[in-house]
Amino acid sequence: MTKKVECLKESLCMAQFCVEKGLSDEEVVRLANEVSPSGTENGWQLLSEERKIKMKKEHPDLNFDDVDCADDPNRKHILMEC
Repeated sequence: MTKKVECLKESLCMAQFCVEKGLSDEEVVRLANEVSPSGTENGWQLLSEERKIKMKKEHPDLNFDDVDCADDPNRKHILMEC
């Protein structure tokens, strides 16, 4: 059985997770921190829309939006930061 939230890639302050569609933001944050603790006081957090806009301006060639999982139509890939 696939976990509801899986960590795909992790760097010092950013991580990409594959999550089931339909999970609440609170569930995603809780499960992401259970699956792959960041080691910081606040743990992994979803990127706010304001943060995404700022990052897009700084890195216009990169995509910071959620994207559908290519392997499972019931899942999506999201970025989180700590």
